[in-house]
Amino acid sequence: MKHLLLIIVAVVCIAVVAGCADNSRLRDHIDRAGRLADTCPDSAIALLDSLSPAINQADKATRMRYDLMLIKSRDKAYIEHRNDSMIAPVVEYFTDHTDPDLTPLALYYAGRVYSDLGDAPRALDYYYNALNSLNDNPENNMMRYLISGQIWNNFSATGHIRKCKVLF
Repeated sequence: MKHLLLIIVAVVCIAVVAGCADNSRLRDHIDRAGRLADTCPDSAIALLDSLSPAINQADKATRMRYDLMLIKSRDKAYIEHRNDSMIAPVVEYFTDHTDPDLTPLALYYAGRVYSDLGDAPRALDYYYNALNSLNDNPENNMMRYLISGQIWNNFSATGHIRKCKVLF
């Protein structure tokens, strides 16, 4: 009986460690797709699509990271966002579980989604929240430029260019 209990505990421990390793490997592939999206968004989408079956068994953090990178890849491929059903839970997750890299990214892409949906005021709110969530690290300067450019685009698209000139 004692040996059986020891075997069961060992199997459970191995399953837990294997599950963590799988999530870690899956996150590595997702992050690779996120980097790939900057230069080859179609390839990033294909990579993410190939990971889709494994995502269903992944933990919530990994699923939210996957959804965020898929949104990013589709945006970089100029695929217009048709609704906010994918970005809304991502933003909720990353604002509750603050991540210095992914929270601003989630807020930025929420702005991109709402821009595509024609909701400029909501898009601007997300862009400003994204700016405010960035720390002072110089590595975030590119993200600041991207966000500022989207703020400019939103003001110019709505005909409020004078307000935009005051901000910049």
